[in-house]
Amino acid sequence: MLIETIDNATFVRSAAFTDKGAVTLGGLMIFRKKNLDAVGGVEMLGDALADDLRAGELLHKAGDKIRLADATLVHDSGIESAWSCLARHHRWATSIRTEVPLFFWMQLLFLNPLTATLTVSIILSVTGSEWAGLAWMIFGISALIRTVTAFVIDRKLLNPHGVRLGVWCLGRIVADAVSVFVMLLTLLVPYVFWRGRWFRVRWGSGRILREVGKTKQ
Repeated sequence: MLIETIDNATFVRSAAFTDKGAVTLGGLMIFRKKNLDAVGGVEMLGDALADDLRAGELLHKAGDKIRLADATLVHDSGIESAWSCLARHHRWATSIRTEVPLFFWMQLLFLNPLTATLTVSIILSVTGSEWAGLAWMIFGISALIRTVTAFVIDRKLLNPHGVRLGVWCLGRIVADAVSVFVMLLTLLVPYVFWRGRWFRVRWGSGRILREVGKTKQ
């Protein structure tokens, strides 16, 4: 999740700088009631798993400007289990796939070069291709660039706000592999774990179909 912070910070800053593709994400959002009412009101968000993404898309399509707040808020999420981390990542990926599908597929196909080059390298090595050596070299270069980029983004975007990843940036390769695995999992498993409950999500809609289970407190 620390690595995901780097990616999220990059996309948010890029969207704010270019004024293109800005969306709301997370609970720290402020809307004017009249603007939300103009696009259908809170009822438009009632059956959405990703109400934040849907609200941002509705307001953006209506011509409202979405911008970053002037103040900086540092949120300390604390320590959590690997299961909680993966479950939340799966829910986020499901939300993005159903609410902003173009962004989801761009992430999966184009914004994660490490997993693509690693997959090709393994396949060529197993099949005994003469191109395997070149493929592994490309993967190594990609891994180096990806890791260096993580350190640069950490220093330029996160450190000024009191967030420091430091040596955790070296986990870039593992984080990319986990990210792609979770994204692929959202295509196979239409269930999400949210606030102690399991929900089934309708394919392609982002709407909760029904509650299928509740964990014991």
